[in-house]
Amino acid sequence: MYSVVLVYSEGFDIHLVEDISWEEMNCEAVKTAACTKEEIVEIINLQPDIIFLCTEEDNNIFDIADELANNIPDCVFGLISSEGSFEFARNALNRGISKYIMLPLDSFELVESVECMQYMVREKKCLRYGEKSGFDFDFELEQIGSFAVRNALRYIEKNYSRKLTLEEVAGHIHISKWHLSKLLNSYLGKSFNDVLNGYRLKEAKQLLKDPYMKIGMIAEAVGYNDSAIFSHVFKRLEGMTAVEYRNKELAGR
Repeated sequence: MYSVVLVYSEGFDIHLVEDISWEEMNCEAVKTAACTKEEIVEIINLQPDIIFLCTEEDNNIFDIADELANNIPDCVFGLISSEGSFEFARNALNRGISKYIMLPLDSFELVESVECMQYMVREKKCLRYGEKSGFDFDFELEQIGSFAVRNALRYIEKNYSRKLTLEEVAGHIHISKWHLSKLLNSYLGKSFNDVLNGYRLKEAKQLLKDPYMKIGMIAEAVGYNDSAIFSHVFKRLEGMTAVEYRNKELAGR
């Protein structure tokens, strides 16, 4: 589970982000902090994976982000704000902010952003500690030591080609969605969305071997209603676009 800290500047209504269901995204909100020296020291001691800066276009918060980044090397930063000026957004990106999310929060955008940030955290740690990077989806179903996880994976494998939620899968195997999320993380080291995307991309890579099947058709066949989202997920998890993957496969024949 990824640890998350919310840092808010003066004037930001922190109540706007208090009801986020972090557990559904395989995250734990370990602290909500104001921009004070004491709080910054405590955040550094926590060494969180993800920090969201919550601000009403206060550029001073980027100086705090710099201090945190210098002391928490594996951390990834996001920004939540109701202000959307071009200069502020450009400044955020120039200062190393990975995701810029506008209020009011869109749940789909938030989930996509957090998934991407989790991937970036894993990549940072892999590079830092010399581990294998990339998205690993190889496991033997029958070797997983949890009856609930095995049943969940079987259900996902049968239904990934349509809209599927953590809540539905948990209901099918008669446990809470919170429990299922923790089991997937404990036994596979992955979130529900990681697993769902893993099954979808596994099939997509088979379909990409057909040079006549359009990318949009493949996206729809494996459960993505929007081909742009499919392309974004594919590149993020596979390190190349779907077209690049297809060309590589066809060139190797």
